Amino acid sequence: MDDQTAAGPALESKAVEQPGDGPSPAAGLSALKEIWAASNRLADLQKEYAFKKAPVIKIFGALLGFGDKPDPLAEVKQRLAEINAKLDRVLEGIQQIQKGLLGLGALNVYLDISDSIFLVERYTEYLPTWLAPTMTDAVRKEFSDKLAGTFSERDGVSFCSYKMMRQTPLLFDTLFAYLSSDAAKSNPRSVYLQGAFLFRFIVDVMVKALLLELFIAADTGDPGQMAARAEKVISRYGLWMRNMIDSKFLPFAESLAMFNFIDEYLGRHDNAYDGQLLIEKWERAENSILESADNLASKLLGRERAVTLRVIPNLPPVAKRVKILPKIVAAGDDYWDFLEITQGKGVPPAETLKWIQEKKPSAFLASALGREGRRDEPRHISAAQIPFPEGARRAIGFEKLPSLSFLRIEFDLGAFPAGAPFYFFHDTNWVAEKFPQLQVMWQRVHVEDRQEYRHEKKSWTYYPMGFAAWTFDLPSEGQLSPVLIMYMYDRFGQRN
Repeated sequence: MDDQTAAGPALESKAVEQPGDGPSPAAGLSALKEIWAASNRLADLQKEYAFKKAPVIKIFGALLGFGDKPDPLAEVKQRLAEINAKLDRVLEGIQQIQKGLLGLGALNVYLDISDSIFLVERYTEYLPTWLAPTMTDAVRKEFSDKLAGTFSERDGVSFCSYKMMRQTPLLFDTLFAYLSSDAAKSNPRSVYLQGAFLFRFIVDVMVKALLLELFIAADTGDPGQMAARAEKVISRYGLWMRNMIDSKFLPFAESLAMFNFIDEYLGRHDNAYDGQLLIEKWERAENSILESADNLASKLLGRERAVTLRVIPNLPPVAKRVKILPKIVAAGDDYWDFLEITQGKGVPPAETLKWIQEKKPSAFLASALGREGRRDEPRHISAAQIPFPEGARRAIGFEKLPSLSFLRIEFDLGAFPAGAPFYFFHDTNWVAEKFPQLQVMWQRVHVEDRQEYRHEKKSWTYYPMGFAAWTFDLPSEGQLSPVLIMYMYDRFGQRN
């Protein structure tokens, strides 16, 4: 008896909640036991009165004692809410850890190439001194041998540049992912500017390494082979630059531009209303990330005036339902309901990109007004597949796409006068053969007081690349970055 008395308070205290402790596990367990007991009593009644109506008093009896509390599951629900809140904090912490690991990875890669960067910067700083007329040939040769890695291969510029070229793809992968992890609707341009600055810094170091290697090529070896050596060096750096721009820098910028998708990719036209209609003209976005990135890329490649045409091969911006403006009547809403494509068959985007990219001569040419006899081929064509970032504003026709596929078609128009009107030319016969006209049937619907009234049907024909206006004014400096969405726009270009 004494043992039981002594043990009683200790056992009892485990089920007593202390102030501020929150719901106890024991309270939740009691609620579950209560539910289980009631369900067992109801199951017994079901057996006893199989295929018969059980007396109400029996049912109340089975539930006697159940539900005395306002909500027997309240304790369990609260406990689950607390667990979910803790899990949310854990997930947030994991995301912060992942972001930190990206930053740490970028730092580790940078530290790995930091010695090479330091040497290239130091050699560049001292190069004018070693080339001064007062410098003796012996001292100048010693400097050249050091650059060439004669004394120590790891001190040679070729070794340093090779190490940087090998590591910078990983550096930009982790660096751009680290910066993009903070991107949101409010700050894509500031994130882009950080990435552009760091990209430009690394490229500047590589350009200095190029100049040092050209100095080595001119200062050592057989003079008759100097041009061949220099061409080989320039080709190696040019390939590195082109690959970094196409595979790292531009995708980084294009992903951030998607936060402002309407302005950057749709020419500042939101087609949420009357999305089946063709818009009138293309407009340049203000503070465009695309144009800024294209401008930096063209300058790094030595182009004075350049234009990058992006071609997105999506089908018409067909949605199940799009609003009609202005409203036909004040009350209710009016919509166009998509019914079917009645004529023609859409071409899969992957095939469209492949046809345009592989076509010889090019599917798109550039020409200035007044010199129609000359048409300039693109300098470079590259393909891109950019995932839509979380939070990016979608447009009709793009809601379900996991990523945006398009071609970058780059033109070097430095031979054109500044401000000259120019236009894009395409082979209309080839377009007509590869890309059919599509006829789409819509029906007008009026919705009022939850009642749907269907009215007339209307058919629209979508013409692939059927533009009424192609003409742009070439900027006096900088970049023009129009985006062409096939089957979507009637008027693509415009005079400024």
